[in-house]
Amino acid sequence: MSEEKQIFRCFGCGVGGDIFKFVMQVEQLSFPEAVRFIAERHGIVLPQPAARPESESGSDTETLRRVMEEAGLFFHQTLLEQEEGRSPWISAGEGGNATVHRPFSLGYAPAGGGDLLAKFSVKDSQ
Repeated sequence: MSEEKQIFRCFGCGVGGDIFKFVMQVEQLSFPEAVRFIAERHGIVLPQPAARPESESGSDTETLRRVMEEAGLFFHQTLLEQEEGRSPWISAGEGGNATVHRPFSLGYAPAGGGDLLAKFSVKDSQ
């Protein structure tokens, strides 16, 4: 143990690290548990995450899933319907049939990156 460097090293097994790693090894704790263990021992109050209220339309996870699904559909439709999206995939040659792309939900992001934002901005303002 080196107090000056605040690290330890076991010359038998070669394990080394900082105080958190030491407590994790000796007490057999996960990193968050080791942080709480050290904080409690030294009277340090750890900040607690604020409880977040559920959104009105459901949980944050549900909202994110819906947004990701809509974004995926947007990119997939761009691949199949817009000329910019069709050119690299459908015109690529033999077997460039749109039905090939549907099972995999492939998509295409238009140049500039503003189309998806514009789609959701228009939808949100309605």
